[in-house]
Amino acid sequence: MAGTPSLPNPTAHFVGVPEGTLLRTVRSHRRSLPRPLKNKWLTASLGVAAAGLMAVGVVAAPSVFAADQAKVMVWKYNTPSTTSPGSLVNLEGFIKTPEGQPIPNVTATLSRTEADGHYHALLSGTTNSQGVVTFQLYPGNSAYWILSYAGGTVSSGGGQPANPAPATTKAAPNKPAQNTPANPKPADSASPSTPAESSGTPSTDSGTNGNDANGNGSTSTNNGNGAAGDNQPAAYTQPVSNTKQVSNNADATPPAAPAGTSRTFASSVSPAVAVYVQDKGQMVVSTAAQYRGRPYQYGAAGPNSFDCSGFTKFIYAKFGKSLPHSATSQAGYGSSVSRSSMKPGDLMLFGRPGSYYHAAIYAGGGNMWDAPTSGQTVGSHRIWSNDYTVRRLVS
Repeated sequence: MAGTPSLPNPTAHFVGVPEGTLLRTVRSHRRSLPRPLKNKWLTASLGVAAAGLMAVGVVAAPSVFAADQAKVMVWKYNTPSTTSPGSLVNLEGFIKTPEGQPIPNVTATLSRTEADGHYHALLSGTTNSQGVVTFQLYPGNSAYWILSYAGGTVSSGGGQPANPAPATTKAAPNKPAQNTPANPKPADSASPSTPAESSGTPSTDSGTNGNDANGNGSTSTNNGNGAAGDNQPAAYTQPVSNTKQVSNNADATPPAAPAGTSRTFASSVSPAVAVYVQDKGQMVVSTAAQYRGRPYQYGAAGPNSFDCSGFTKFIYAKFGKSLPHSATSQAGYGSSVSRSSMKPGDLMLFGRPGSYYHAAIYAGGGNMWDAPTSGQTVGSHRIWSNDYTVRRLVS
């Protein structure tokens, strides 16, 4: 029809595509954006819930982030660097405010490393008026110990008692106190309130704990003495002596918060303190070493001379093990141990079952303690044969 433009040819020629070829629609790999929620009530409910959660966060945030971090420490005192199994170990710790004031009457938990490498709570105690808690342990093996405080709100700020002790009696009006300054302070500040413990007579709060899961007896004792030994941290001051100084110098201790106030502390954990317990097997070796140089004598069982089985009989008797005076007979005592699992302190018996001819104590590192033979003395010697059996008598 003249004057009417023709419609586009659907098979118009594209570059590289012959005319007449049907073209297919090509869709993009990108996905379309999700459609808005159609349910307006659901959208409104989600908005209200989100606003509520934000409001709760705003209200709770100050109480969560405003909590102070208490100072927690633990150390050994009156305890050697290495102890024998079952010996008394004294651990003492304190819980204080960031300013250094004690936090009394709060629970402190003592935890120990276990075989899985994690700390497990074993004992707990309550801090005394100086913020100090003391534990008495009888560990059977070496471990690291930490003291922890769960945190919480403490009355009277800084851990001070909610009802402090009444103020001391003021001096008589006609008899001024000694060392009165030229411009005395008001009567209320001339005789500051002194807590009951400042008299130098510490209070004692003690609690005894039973054996723990590993059979280690322990006691938790809180005393005002705050005794500390050589292993005590340098920054720590003896509580009793410090209290005496405070009673004479009110400026030595940061001022306490007024009664009736409260303060919130976050949970805190002390640095770990190591308690080293000597292995019983090592103790057997150490005991054997004390008889170095004693001569060999057939049939002798100490203490001045030994034969091989007499030496092992004598040493293990000190650890409560009664052995016969015969290498073959000693093979029937203790438990069998493979050579790959042998430890210092294990009994070594050379020969064959039913016919052992030599006994010794494994010292570790390919050495053993024994009374070798005539003309030689007790000492540490290299293991000279692979023909031996191992028995474990102490562990």
